[in-house]
Amino acid sequence: MKTKRYFKWMFLAMLIVSTGTVTSCKDDDDDKASDELRTDPLATEDALVAQRWICALTDVSELSSSWNNKTYEATIGTASEENAHTRLVVVDDIDEARQHFADLADVETSKLAPPMS
Repeated sequence: MKTKRYFKWMFLAMLIVSTGTVTSCKDDDDDKASDELRTDPLATEDALVAQRWICALTDVSELSSSWNNKTYEATIGTASEENAHTRLVVVDDIDEARQHFADLADVETSKLAPPMS
């Protein structure tokens, strides 16, 4: 008789504890972030990287939603006479070249390899 009561109280206690600690498996924060990515094609990692490079190398100041279907013409530096796909940027020395590239790539110059001796 005592064991039946014991199991009844144990079951009731487990039921109360489990209903108090059960939470939803749905994570609302992730859903909001993924909804934003679905609605804003410029919010993706690829779009952010593309925007940095395209804006740095062309006259474009911001990307449109169909940025990945367009062709952009580089305007930085001067066109090479030897290769149509090459642009030349003239700098005074290797340190200025490293600084210029670091600014374009949005990295610190200390993360770039030191000049070879």
